[in-house]
Amino acid sequence: TCALPISQITRIDVTEFGVYSADQKQGGPSSADGVPQRTVTHTRLLQQTRIVPLRKGIHFGFRYSIIGSPENAPAQLRMVTLYPPGGLHSPSAHAPIQRSEFAVTRKIGEGYSSYHGVVLDFDWALVPGDWTLEIWSGDHRLASQVFTLVQ
Repeated sequence: TCALPISQITRIDVTEFGVYSADQKQGGPSSADGVPQRTVTHTRLLQQTRIVPLRKGIHFGFRYSIIGSPENAPAQLRMVTLYPPGGLHSPSAHAPIQRSEFAVTRKIGEGYSSYHGVVLDFDWALVPGDWTLEIWSGDHRLASQVFTLVQ
């Protein structure tokens, strides 16, 4: 039998960032921290910026490509969001939520552009300050983008 090649991620290239429009679908279950996961499609960059208005319904994040080999191979990633000091105060959480993370599988290759972002769809998520979106593979942080949410 022939073993499948092991995928090797060299780096992640952030190709754009800012405020987006997107079609939103109800996602899967909430992550362990109680933050709902959403699936978005048709993301379109509206404004390249790291300063985001604190408004319900706004989408922000970044588009990226996974560089590595072999081309088209699946890559296991962890998407992490670090919230401003004090965290988010979800009514369903026993303590402030400081971070959220979930796993995804994406394809290696510059021809594949993926999106990591946040939509502010709950009043309790309207927290000003620095929000950090990260992408990890194992114990390696491959990408990090900081967005400052302002009123």
